[in-house]
Amino acid sequence: MIRIVFLDPAKVEMADAAVYYEAQADGLGFDFLAEVERAIEHVKEFPESGQILRSGIR
Repeated sequence: MIRIVFLDPAKVEMADAAVYYEAQADGLGFDFLAEVERAIEHVKEFPESGQILRSGIR
């Protein structure tokens, strides 16, 4: 199975975004994180669907 790694700064940015969205509307932060999870699952299921950025990195 494909391994997806988020660097610590990306994790912090994602958490900050969720807090921001939650402050805008109840449940929006949760919806944001659910959409991130959905995107991660899509990448796991279709790992070659993304644009190639450089050798071995999509």
